[in-house]
Amino acid sequence: MSESLLRAPVYDSLQRRPQLLGLPQEAFLLLALLMVCMAIASRLDPLVVGGCALVFLVLLPILRRLFENEPYLMDILPRALRYNAYYPHQAKEQSQMWMDRVGGRFG
Repeated sequence: MSESLLRAPVYDSLQRRPQLLGLPQEAFLLLALLMVCMAIASRLDPLVVGGCALVFLVLLPILRRLFENEPYLMDILPRALRYNAYYPHQAKEQSQMWMDRVGGRFG
């Protein structure tokens, strides 16, 4: 590989994740889809559409601050939700006596 390629700068814009209005693209589209679905489910009632717009405008800065602190939350959260609440105990030999764990009798 040539020396110039090894020393070529990699700009931040090439490594940055795609964003819309300051949120990661997946988070913004999920929030917008949720608001649109709620508006359509209410048969486009003007009161509900206005409420959805208000909720969208309130959640947008909150989510911006959240994703500013943890930009990979959309990758971490689904994996954390898939974890089981309880994992079965691994089969291994264990002693129930506390003296066996600390190395036998004292003295």
